[in-house]
Amino acid sequence: MWSFVVSLTILQLPLLFAAQCTNPEITSLSYTTQDGMVVSEVAFISEFTLECANKASGLTLYGEIDGKILPVMKVDDRVHNKYQVSWTEEIKKAHSGDYVIGLYDEEGFSNLKKAIRGGEDPKSVAPLTTITVNYSGAYLGPWINCEFLAAVSLIGAWYVAFVHKSKLLS
Repeated sequence: MWSFVVSLTILQLPLLFAAQCTNPEITSLSYTTQDGMVVSEVAFISEFTLECANKASGLTLYGEIDGKILPVMKVDDRVHNKYQVSWTEEIKKAHSGDYVIGLYDEEGFSNLKKAIRGGEDPKSVAPLTTITVNYSGAYLGPWINCEFLAAVSLIGAWYVAFVHKSKLLS
């Protein structure tokens, strides 16, 4: 029985080391909401491929942005290194510029949760790698609404007509 346990443990050791990614390389494609006239929240989506130097695949990943934990989903079960991370923010709180998402494996995520629970800065835990999502801002409509411009034009035309009528009658 003892030899069975030892041999089983020895056979599982490579699996433990294969689950950790070394020298990760990310290729990402991002999408953000561009039209803010009909929605109340901005969607941020980043689909990425993670390549590890040690060929680790099928990793469970977690994301973190500004102290907020994000789920990272596997896009396709047939492709073990393709993932997607997404989140939403209110239009008024979303800022233009770069959003940096820290990606963590299970060990790093455990350390991140400990840091957050302990009141430490989440930036003190180094991520496996990062993704940058650029948000150029949402279009919130023209500065002047058409209805307002039409009303001002109508009042201006009425004023000009009234002034000319007063001059003609006097």
